[in-house]
Amino acid sequence: MFKQMWNRLKTRWYLNGVDAVGEGVYLLKRPSIENKGRLSIGSRTQIKSDIHRSRLAVQPGARLEIGEDCWINGAMIAATNSVIIGNHCRLAPFVHIMDGDFHDLQDRTLPGESAPVVLEDYVKVGTRVIILKGVTVHKGAAIAPGAIVTKDVPPDTLVAGVPAKPIKKLKAYSDSLL
Repeated sequence: MFKQMWNRLKTRWYLNGVDAVGEGVYLLKRPSIENKGRLSIGSRTQIKSDIHRSRLAVQPGARLEIGEDCWINGAMIAATNSVIIGNHCRLAPFVHIMDGDFHDLQDRTLPGESAPVVLEDYVKVGTRVIILKGVTVHKGAAIAPGAIVTKDVPPDTLVAGVPAKPIKKLKAYSDSLL
């Protein structure tokens, strides 16, 4: 009982700078959270820093929304514009999601380009995947380990490679089964 109370207290402390936190959010070890914009985490989401430290960074004027019942273990998510992660998503260790370039290629003192990143519901992302600006990963899609995603991923599709390309069609998710 003491351990549960202690874990709730630590979770509240680590998520102190988060704008909206749903019920039952669970943290394993200490994530790195830097929120200068708008950050929300949905109910029953688990953010783990077991294999690698999870890092969430939201720049001024940007937003990061993480849906309900997501599992994030050692991912790095950086929002300079907008990153939206739907419900029931799974992110493996060393995943990088970035919606911007952070600086211009010619003049490093100028801000870089950015475009929103969206992961719809039931998306699974394998280890060491990089998702770049302007990408939408549609419902039920899966991304194989090591892929670099530069273009939208169709629904219920497995993508792999550099750059990521469709490999095969997956069975469609049914909300009633999960």
